[in-house]
Amino acid sequence: MRLGDLAIAVFHQIRTIAVQHAGRARAQRCRMMAAGDAITYTITVTNNGSYAITGTVTDTVPATVTGVSWTCAASAGSACGAASGTGNAINTTATLAVGGTATYTVTGALSVGATGTLTNTATAALPFAFYVDATPANNSATDNTTINQNPSIAKAFAPATINVNGVSTLTFTLSNPNAAALSGI
Repeated sequence: MRLGDLAIAVFHQIRTIAVQHAGRARAQRCRMMAAGDAITYTITVTNNGSYAITGTVTDTVPATVTGVSWTCAASAGSACGAASGTGNAINTTATLAVGGTATYTVTGALSVGATGTLTNTATAALPFAFYVDATPANNSATDNTTINQNPSIAKAFAPATINVNGVSTLTFTLSNPNAAALSGI
């Protein structure tokens, strides 16, 4: 007997966590952010089953994301177990009508010393083990975001001392400490 089928889906039913950066959605293949940047995860949980169901939604946001807060908004006939919260460990419920959704918006900032790849996984689970989920593979979604270090800039005058009516050349040097090329800086 199938009582419910929870699924994680985001923007246009893509089965991943979506990332927003500086107020605009990032393309799936362009997930590079700098330490100190604000980050937003949007997690949408959908009931694809034939019956209304209450499920658990969890997301342990990586420790390199600081100042984490989240809100939840549910579609008509559905409800969030909690409307909002703070902290890196999200563990709440959603009661979803058939076809209903609960959308969690998780915000924070990358810590200044953050490096490497930021991996965040959100999961939806049915409330009891005896419920059968026809497609359990879609109950979890992971986002991987590459963290870039900000480029550095140096300036130099040559010669360093400029005599009366003299000329000096100002040179700027922009350095990229990352493994990948940066553009549009």
